[in-house]
Amino acid sequence: MRAVGSARTADCARGPNAGAAGPGTSVRATPALGYARRMQRFLIIAGIVAIALGVAWPWLARLGLGRLPGDIQVERDGFSFYFPLTTTIVVSIVVSLLVWLFRR
Repeated sequence: MRAVGSARTADCARGPNAGAAGPGTSVRATPALGYARRMQRFLIIAGIVAIALGVAWPWLARLGLGRLPGDIQVERDGFSFYFPLTTTIVVSIVVSLLVWLFRR
């Protein structure tokens, strides 16, 4: 005769969903974890890029970005407005080219 309490204790030790997926399957096969891994990778890469841009900012400022023809700058008494239209377009084109090159 088998004790009921010991079987239940063994199942609880493995977790509530232990064996629920069936034999030969793993938890990694679920699509939600694939999405989580991609999100983790994206966030790590975005963080590394942000740190690299922060470190390289003194040299990037010398390129003249933000002072290109077509950047809108309005200064009045007590009011200042700046919209880097041309800089935004140039940065967008460069980033698009880099993404295109890395995906090839």
